[in-house]
Amino acid sequence: MEQCTLFLTVPTPSALFDMIEDALPAHTLSIDPEDGQILATAETGPGAVFRVIDIKRETDHFHRLITTLVRLVGSVTTPREPVRAGLLGHLRSLTTVVVATAEPPRDTLDETLVSRLTDMGARADGLLLTPKGEFLTGQGTLVLNLAGESDLQVYRPPDPPGQRPSTVVDVLELNEARRDRSHRTLAARGIPVCPSLPPIVGDDQVRLRTCEEVVRRSLGILITSVYGEFVRDECVEIAREQILTPIFPDDPDHDPDVISPFGLKTAWEVMTPRELAFLARDDVTDQDVATYVWRYECYWTALWALGFVPRLDYPDHICDVPGMLGFLRDAGSLAAFARQARLRSPREILDQADLIYRYDWACVEATLHGTPPPAGLEPGVVRERHRMLNWLTCYRNQDWDDVTTDT
Repeated sequence: MEQCTLFLTVPTPSALFDMIEDALPAHTLSIDPEDGQILATAETGPGAVFRVIDIKRETDHFHRLITTLVRLVGSVTTPREPVRAGLLGHLRSLTTVVVATAEPPRDTLDETLVSRLTDMGARADGLLLTPKGEFLTGQGTLVLNLAGESDLQVYRPPDPPGQRPSTVVDVLELNEARRDRSHRTLAARGIPVCPSLPPIVGDDQVRLRTCEEVVRRSLGILITSVYGEFVRDECVEIAREQILTPIFPDDPDHDPDVISPFGLKTAWEVMTPRELAFLARDDVTDQDVATYVWRYECYWTALWALGFVPRLDYPDHICDVPGMLGFLRDAGSLAAFARQARLRSPREILDQADLIYRYDWACVEATLHGTPPPAGLEPGVVRERHRMLNWLTCYRNQDWDDVTTDT
């Protein structure tokens, strides 16, 4: 069945409903209580069915869809590389996908409806993918089609809400210069380069986590990593006795100094839902343990971002676990640790984020082709560093439990 796909950034599902209602004033809207689809019907003329895929409610499905489209656009042969780079950056920044199909029994969308969807995209800085494989702006301008054609010389995604505009030239030059530096680093080590991987978000477009957020998150990561290591080497009971009891005492009046700078009453507040589930589980699997022990690499990357570790080495070896534990211990408390922390600049963090993105692509490609990782890369180290850097740069605005490492 023919379909149009609209890519948007909208604050709430109700806001999206209002947008569809405004775009189709002659239609009556209803929501299917079972699958949440929005049905637009008219007394005369064709209707449409809208399937909404939201990053918060259908995280896995959303990311599979966006990743598929990113790979599709990356495979297009086009002389307009600045257009492709901008389109890929826009796709990676979106939060909502709306798939519109014709109301049964029709199997093709009415051209008027397609035009209304384009108008809807204009109001939300969106993109429309037509049944012909054309990416259109909200004004109907052809950004790119599968034949590599475009009406533009460059394409600049809309600025995120609340951030100042930048010139197209500034954005493209800075982002492409960073990508080119990463490519030279890979090439110097003999690591394959994927020319179609776009630049990541730019310095003046990124929203970094605050120093306080990073300190709090680093504590949650450290607790679960140490606990996972104790479970691996001992057992759940000993891990709880040695790790959890001192950190989470039963005394309700206990206010440990390690979390006082943020006004917390208990260390539980720095943990995510999945971390809490892991700590509470009696039947911990080997996979659970491996997952959280690998998170030491995330903690090491957080230490670097906070200025405690001077540099991130080439990711061909695991981090210095005994050494990393000394930073918090030597500070004496999380309060002192937080006071010593200085979050690195957007430029430094994005340089590492772009580089690890490309290292991870090389590792994934090697896995897909059944070959060893190139130049001695350790895929686990690469993956976890990528995870932390994506979280630091608010990639797709994902919460920690949902952070993906798309390539």
